[in-house]
Amino acid sequence: MLEILRKRLPSAGTLTRVIENLFRDEVEKKPLVVAWYPDCRCNLKCPHCSQSGNTRGARNSAPASLAQQYRDLGMIRQDCPNIYFLV
Repeated sequence: MLEILRKRLPSAGTLTRVIENLFRDEVEKKPLVVAWYPDCRCNLKCPHCSQSGNTRGARNSAPASLAQQYRDLGMIRQDCPNIYFLV
């Protein structure tokens, strides 16, 4: 039972981030979650999509190299405890 509860509770890092954000100015708050789209091949037409109309031409651009994506993820990971990969 305890194992099930552990999987559903936020991590200590996430809880710490939430508490720290309570005391920060709006512009100083740090993200809790980042949604990562590895490429722009999605047609953004799923009924549940929250990104529809928010591509700013990204669908027509070439995807970043794998090396560039690793560098970007490394920088994001320094400031964000949770990254969700959307494919």
